[in-house]
Amino acid sequence: MPINHIRERARPAVRRGRPTGEQAAAINDRILRAAWELLLDEGPDSFAMERVAARAKASKRTLYDRFPGRIQLLQAVLDERLGQIFTAIRDLADDSDLEVVLADQARRVVLSMITPESRLLDRVVDVIDASLPGGGASPTRARIHARATSQIRNQLKQAMARWHFHIDDIDSAAGFWLDGLFGHARGLPAFELQEEAWALRYARYFLRAVRVSPERG
Repeated sequence: MPINHIRERARPAVRRGRPTGEQAAAINDRILRAAWELLLDEGPDSFAMERVAARAKASKRTLYDRFPGRIQLLQAVLDERLGQIFTAIRDLADDSDLEVVLADQARRVVLSMITPESRLLDRVVDVIDASLPGGGASPTRARIHARATSQIRNQLKQAMARWHFHIDDIDSAAGFWLDGLFGHARGLPAFELQEEAWALRYARYFLRAVRVSPERG
């Protein structure tokens, strides 16, 4: 018997086990990236698990082990992309003028709302909510609104500590701020949203509207 054949027979069999945590995370990242690319190319209406698996070069079993269905995968993509958006607009600008800082934040938030990617995510939200029971309610949109409001509330608390002022009802102020930004994103032309004038006006009137008072001792 040839020596090479003997060595081949003597070689221990390789057992394929479960992927390590790092490998599993890499597989998930690859799937989510492939799913996002498919959404960018074709939109949510043509989104199918089999096409994601092919693009991610993963088996359908691997895909379904991680995401039970199309809606769960869309939700995971949505959560990942929203996380990136929220992180990008989390911190306040480093400036000594409160109005300038709030204006910068307002402009960044609104510009993040009108990107093609954000408009695509808006369509993804519609697809997800259409699959859920509720008779026209939009729980996903409500959850995103609550998350955004919470982030704004934290930013206002940071601003109060930094500039030593007080807002009596910070929860209502955060909701008022966000709803106003939605209105600007929908109502102003894109070229005007790129400018700073509207954001400075908005920050100025916002601070007056929420009845900013000196910080209480």
